[in-house]
Amino acid sequence: MTDDSPCSSSFETDYNITSLSGSDEESNDDIVQQMEDDVLEWLQYCRIAERVVRD
Repeated sequence: MTDDSPCSSSFETDYNITSLSGSDEESNDDIVQQMEDDVLEWLQYCRIAERVVRD
């Protein structure tokens, strides 16, 4: 039986975290900045969706 779920396994997650830790400092800063931008965009989307649901 195969698992077709979109969630990654712990091995894949550990591998990705490990590979990021080997990056240079500037690259890590870029990754953190992109993550912050993504979170802010997601929060904005949630506020818009909440208003649509209420109306």
